[in-house]
Amino acid sequence: MGTRFWGKFWLMGAIGAIALFGFFNSGQASTVEELQKNIEQKNQEIKKLEEEAKKYRDEIVTQKRAQTTLKGELSRIENNIKKLRGDIVLTERKIQRAGLEIDTLKLEIREKEIAVNKLKQGLGGLIQIISESEQQSLLEILVRNSLLSDFFRQLDYAALTEKKILGSLDDLRVLQKELTIKKAQAEDKKDELENLQDSLQDRKKIQDSVKRDKDQLLKETKNQETRYQALLRETERKEEEILREMEELENELRKRVDPESLPQRRERFLLWPAEGLLSQEYGETPFTRGRGRDFYKFHNGIDISASVGTPILAADSGMVLAVGDTDRYCRRGAYGKYIVLDHKNNLATMYAHMSLIKVTTGQEVKRGDIIGYMGSTGLSTGPHLHFTLYDARTVEIRLGPKGTCGLLPFGGSINPLLYL
Repeated sequence: MGTRFWGKFWLMGAIGAIALFGFFNSGQASTVEELQKNIEQKNQEIKKLEEEAKKYRDEIVTQKRAQTTLKGELSRIENNIKKLRGDIVLTERKIQRAGLEIDTLKLEIREKEIAVNKLKQGLGGLIQIISESEQQSLLEILVRNSLLSDFFRQLDYAALTEKKILGSLDDLRVLQKELTIKKAQAEDKKDELENLQDSLQDRKKIQDSVKRDKDQLLKETKNQETRYQALLRETERKEEEILREMEELENELRKRVDPESLPQRRERFLLWPAEGLLSQEYGETPFTRGRGRDFYKFHNGIDISASVGTPILAADSGMVLAVGDTDRYCRRGAYGKYIVLDHKNNLATMYAHMSLIKVTTGQEVKRGDIIGYMGSTGLSTGPHLHFTLYDARTVEIRLGPKGTCGLLPFGGSINPLLYL
């Protein structure tokens, strides 16, 4: 009688433990529910902020060229500052959402781990019962049970136990798989959070830089229209000098390009380096033809216009050949903040007029890495990326003949649209 009682006790306890594996603590479930409500609230805030950001982006794109009056230029700069301020708030909300999502995943992982442990305990009890029953022959079981009904009941318990073990093993596999997925999701969210935190710091730096540009403009013009017009004329003079110098050198370097030894031209060979509007194409363009001058008749890259702070991506994997900032030597001249990447396949890419550079010379980058952010540094009429594709064997990082803008990239250019 005692043996039958304890056998049943162990069996029902083990089965009960297995039944409990899907039960989640009501307090934890409530916490997960609260976190999910907070996440949804952040989603609504982010959606609203993204709509506002789009409105600013659209306004900035329509104002992409430098204004011909001081009031217009200050208005354009102020719109960039407002847009960056909105980007900062938006990124902060995304950081908060990512934090809530990580907390939710932590709770869900804990619940899965508790369920796995309960299931393992239940399986242990069931395996012990089966082990004990296998040590007895059917004859011994029959002798120990005075009633034939008890004998058959014990056989039913054994069959039920085996069935439960098989079912529990399937449940355990499912739980383990779900636990692995949740842990992978948590790691992805941690990476996302880290990237957002980096992005937040970058955007604050860009905002500070644009504010300094505004202060510098006010200092140079003393908030007077006549001084601004004089500044525009001086900028145009620099533009003529620099562009004439660059065009003469690059006309010769283009003759060294060997198309036969370059990668085969095909769409998407290179990644588009930034989101935005293709505002000027390669070669002779309406812009180069419409200036009525005898120089700068050839645009050595493409221009992609968007707002200040738009991420710029490496068009392909490679090594950073050079970084520079021509504004340190000739303010509002040449490429401003620029990067040159060598892709180790006879192609090199150049990214110019950036607001912030994220890489250093000699650094290896992967296709799609954020290497910087769009800006309007150097000889620029508004926020855009100037993107040039070179035959890497022709690239020279050197002083121009007059050396007025420091080290500059020169090379034999190729139409980027053949590879994008």
